[in-house]
Amino acid sequence: SFKQESERFRAQLAAAASAAGGSLFCVKKAKRFAAWLAARRASAPATGGAVPYVLLTDWREAKPCMYTMLEEDGHDLGGDLPLGFLVFADGYRVSRRAGQWLATLPPDLAGTLGGFVSVFEDPNALPSHLAEILAPGGG
Repeated sequence: SFKQESERFRAQLAAAASAAGGSLFCVKKAKRFAAWLAARRASAPATGGAVPYVLLTDWREAKPCMYTMLEEDGHDLGGDLPLGFLVFADGYRVSRRAGQWLATLPPDLAGTLGGFVSVFEDPNALPSHLAEILAPGGG
């Protein structure tokens, strides 16, 4: 069933995050991500800086999450951005649309994002994507 498949995928995510020395924090919508990001940034000075994170989202929430990050940063990509922005695309057509969207971003933004944005279709590829992002000089 879809629910069992989702639970297995979430377990894979938790295992991959744990193997990378992190933890999994799940939100369903970009609006909740925006609230988390604002709280994170508000508490960063008190905690001595924000802990690095990797954002994984599906295609439906990728654009709203991207715009949330850019709004919070005032389009200054030197701020509190994820080490990696992974977009799970369920199938080739969705993957193609995600790639086309990335191609429409402004050139200066697209060039900067090219280093940390990745679209993938196979959930089993997640551990290798995380390893690549977290490797020294990765991301």
